[in-house]
Amino acid sequence: MADETHTQGRREPLPCRRAGETFETFFEGQSFRVTYGRFEDGRLAEVFINAVKTTTLFDHLARDTGLLLSLALQHGATAVQLASAVSRDSEGRPQGLAGHVLDAIDGE
Repeated sequence: MADETHTQGRREPLPCRRAGETFETFFEGQSFRVTYGRFEDGRLAEVFINAVKTTTLFDHLARDTGLLLSLALQHGATAVQLASAVSRDSEGRPQGLAGHVLDAIDGE
């Protein structure tokens, strides 16, 4: 683990109760359930991703992906920055689950 003694950006807190939107999506032959929430100003704030088949490798990877996206968003990254940073093919299609989910949320 990296040394955490350096100054980190402050996490923008979320209200204890907040609205969320949920949808199902398919990626690489797997079905995922995505729930996301926004800050009061409309910016994307959190993402929860679960594989429909729980306790599988895809489920663990999906949950970790949602957690990392949420932490980045709450520390100041924007959905646009994250979507442009992920791996994409020569036609701009996302190569990983994070990009797929970010594109799906943008299309909601």
